Amino acid sequence: MSKYASGTSVSVEKSKGEIERILLRYGADQYMAGSDVAAGKAMVSFRYKDIPCRVMLKLPALGEERFHVTPGGRRRRDDHTAHREWEKACRQQWRVLRLLIHAQLEAVDNGVLSAQDAFFSWIILPNGSTVSENYGPELLRALGSGQMPKQLTFGGEHD
Repeated sequence: MSKYASGTSVSVEKSKGEIERILLRYGADQYMAGSDVAAGKAMVSFRYKDIPCRVMLKLPALGEERFHVTPGGRRRRDDHTAHREWEKACRQQWRVLRLLIHAQLEAVDNGVLSAQDAFFSWIILPNGSTVSENYGPELLRALGSGQMPKQLTFGGEHD
């Protein structure tokens, strides 16, 4: 199966701009986007219907082998070609994020989901983490063990 937008020529900057315009068109405010290429991550944050949200985007590492060898794995690519392949993968990731955000906003706009449900895992909690960052590990442990988690509290502490 091919990956969505794997052959896109749309720049990362253009995708960021499109994400901002989409968010603003649907009524979001306080938009911000940034990236730390060395750390391999990017972030988009915004407030939508008074709900603060942040989504982290994992960026590929330039050192990944897939950028330095041909798809068959038999030939090494030069540094310039490897960098172009890495940029292509970054462009694809941003296009996927654009699609995801747009689809969630459209689902809310059409009454398929509430804003809270659409962006639940991205909601920024008072401690600065997102719902997913704060509660995700505990929920996964509960699923693995078959046991309901203790009451969830901020910071992972239990009563």
